[in-house]
Amino acid sequence: MYKIVIVDDENIVREGMRKQIDWPSLGLEYAGGAQDGIEGFELIQRVRPDIAIVDINMPQVNGLELVRMLKDAGNDCEIIVVTGYDDFAYVRESLRLHVSDYILKPLTKDESIEILTTVVAGLDKKREKQLEYEALNEKVNESLPYMRSRYLNGLIYESLYIDSEAIAKMSFNGACQWHGICLLDYDRVLGGSASIHPDERKLTNFALYNLVSELLQNREDCSVFRTDENEIAIVFSYLEESKQAAVLKTKASIAELKKASGQYLKITISAGVGSFVKSLRELSKSYVIAKKAIEYKFFIGNDVIVDGDRVEQSSTDFTGGLATIRSSVLQAVGAREDKRVARELESFYDYMILQKFDKQVCVDEWIKLVAMMLQKFIDMNVSVEAMFGREVPVSETLRQIKSLLNIKQWVHELYLKCSAHIEAHAKSNSVYVARIKEYVAQNYADPELAMQDLSRHVHLSLSYISALFKNEIGRTYIEYVTEYRMQKAAELLRNTTLKTYEIAQQVGFSEPGYFSSVFKKIFNESPSSYRSWSQ
Repeated sequence: MYKIVIVDDENIVREGMRKQIDWPSLGLEYAGGAQDGIEGFELIQRVRPDIAIVDINMPQVNGLELVRMLKDAGNDCEIIVVTGYDDFAYVRESLRLHVSDYILKPLTKDESIEILTTVVAGLDKKREKQLEYEALNEKVNESLPYMRSRYLNGLIYESLYIDSEAIAKMSFNGACQWHGICLLDYDRVLGGSASIHPDERKLTNFALYNLVSELLQNREDCSVFRTDENEIAIVFSYLEESKQAAVLKTKASIAELKKASGQYLKITISAGVGSFVKSLRELSKSYVIAKKAIEYKFFIGNDVIVDGDRVEQSSTDFTGGLATIRSSVLQAVGAREDKRVARELESFYDYMILQKFDKQVCVDEWIKLVAMMLQKFIDMNVSVEAMFGREVPVSETLRQIKSLLNIKQWVHELYLKCSAHIEAHAKSNSVYVARIKEYVAQNYADPELAMQDLSRHVHLSLSYISALFKNEIGRTYIEYVTEYRMQKAAELLRNTTLKTYEIAQQVGFSEPGYFSSVFKKIFNESPSSYRSWSQ
């Protein structure tokens, strides 16, 4: 039986579903209901159901906020959202949050049962896969490769002493002259994005480990294993070889693995080769160097083999250089000088390479720069979140990118998107402004002319029109219409013999006295005085 709860502010919905649906026949146990998002969160965290039916529109905390709270709390129950047709935008947002399904109001028993049956089937498959995984994992844990991996981890982390008998038992060739660690790292899918989702990385690393293990399984001079940090590692051991020959032989083997990864998995990989040592008991030294080597690819790019013995030490000496270049980047961004921005970003990148900063320092500095760039765009009245349809996960994205060059390219592309958005936004605004001015010119004589009429005519919200007047015209709607009417009144005073009350009516004023008052406020004199000196 799977447990299910219902979170809906309408008691009739909660009770109706509870009573009408035969839960046990669906393999479900009704575990409770809640009338709002806060109660729902507490109920779900306490009961830990397998399925939660959640209404989108609820007081205090709505359905989407509840889903986010559950995701943040690590609760992975299946969620079915309930919504009305008017809330369909919320459905799209909920699908981005990976809810299982949705039901449109008004609810029907048959539709609810159909969706619940589908979700239960999915849970059955998930449970079946979990059981299969646990059974497979149990077999792996009992196997010799697993034991070999544990011994090797004990060696590289210096947490285990292994004698000669244990080495022989694990099928290691302890009589070899040279032993070295090589670490492999998945770069990216060929032709794919530089930024890789953690789930994709996890799955691809799993496939890469299986491929490497299969390709090397019959070789006696190497052993593939996973480190405790989930790195793909290979121990190479060679008989009567010079150290240089051992390195060359290792690089040749890695080159074959790189070729196979591209051919079978359509990915690029990089490798960090550690120093070769005389004894397996010194393998931790090789591992430390291999780790530095694989991290160094951050500076030189993907699809590389890095010899750890040739990696230069990183620096943390800023000497104020980065701050100066960052200031230049931001000035160029503020001026929206695309070519200059590209040059300054290149300088920012080059300076990091020249100074050999630590990888973490580099990433942190790029994150800081992007945050300041986005603030520049916000200062230009640009909603970055509206532009991208979501909040830009700068820190998370940049930390997932595996090379400094790709980080620079990502930041430059982000700038270009923001700049293009501003350009397009400005063009569309100018079109709307022209339409607004035309509408006012055609209807200013109507004393009932209101912003609501304008809103319906140009199909824009009142708030958007207000913002357009403020940002593009520099005045409020009332100020603009009033000034336009007064200019037209002044023309009539200069060029006609119409009486003041007639002019007032022609420019949209039903009260001549009020018209005269507004005219005097604009021109600092009465309509009659204005006419006397202007004719």
